[in-house]
Amino acid sequence: MIIQKIMKRAITIDKDQRLSSVVKYFDKNGISRTPVLEKKRLVGMITERDVIEKIGSPSGGLKASSYYVSSCMTHNPISVIPTQDVSYAIDIFTKEHFSGLPVMNKDIHIITKTDILAHMDVDGVVAEVMKTKVFALRKEDRVIHARKIFLEEDPPLIPIIEEGICGIITKRDVLFGLYKFRDLVDKHQESIVRNYTVEKIMSPQPVTTTPHTPLSEVKKILVQNDFNALPVINYDGKITGFVGKDEMMKKVRII
Repeated sequence: MIIQKIMKRAITIDKDQRLSSVVKYFDKNGISRTPVLEKKRLVGMITERDVIEKIGSPSGGLKASSYYVSSCMTHNPISVIPTQDVSYAIDIFTKEHFSGLPVMNKDIHIITKTDILAHMDVDGVVAEVMKTKVFALRKEDRVIHARKIFLEEDPPLIPIIEEGICGIITKRDVLFGLYKFRDLVDKHQESIVRNYTVEKIMSPQPVTTTPHTPLSEVKKILVQNDFNALPVINYDGKITGFVGKDEMMKKVRII
C-alpha cells in the first residue's frame, strides 16, 4: 500500500503566526501537530510538545501570544512522498517517535499513526509490547510538574493515582490547561501557576486495558477515539504500564 491511499490534506500554518493561533488551530480541528509554511513552502512542523515547551516555562510565562511559530517549530522536518510505501512511514514512526509526517504533494498532506492504524491489522496481546515504566502523579501535584515530565520523559500519558487510577492527563490537557489558565491570571502569574494542580485538567475514569487484551481491541479503541495510549491495569486494579500507538507500530500488518 502506498502513502497516497491513506494520506489526507494537512491543515497548515504560517511561520509568522503567533503560538496562540496554533493552539486555536489544534482546538478547532482536533489535531496535535501541523506543518509550517513560508510562502507556501514547507519549512517546519509544530506539535503540542513544542508549544508546551514555550508556554508555562519559568522564564517565559504562559502567554502564547508572546511567541511566533518560527520560534519553537522543528525546522526542515523529515517528509515523505505519496508514491512511497506505507512501510517506509512506519519505519520512521518506529525509529523517531513522530506523531505525523508531512507528505510532499502539490498541496501539503500529512500521514499520522492513526491513519496507518486504521488501515492495518495487529497481532498479539498487550503484554507483548506494553511499556512498564510509568510516571504517575496525584491529584494535588502541580501542572508544571506534569509539564516537566512530558518534556523530559515524553510519555503518551500520565496516570493520576488515588487508591488506583482515577484519571489521566496528556500533553493536550497540559497545553489547553495552561493556555486557558493564562486568561485567569495576570498579576502574580508565576506564583499562581505553581499551585495549579493536575486535578483541574485531568480526564477522570479513563479507558483502560489489561496485559491479556488482544492488540486488535486496543487498536479499535485508539483509532475510534484518537487516543495516543491506554493505561494497562492488572487483575487487582493497579497500573502496570501503558500501550500506545508507538508500541502498536511494532505489530502492524498492512491490510
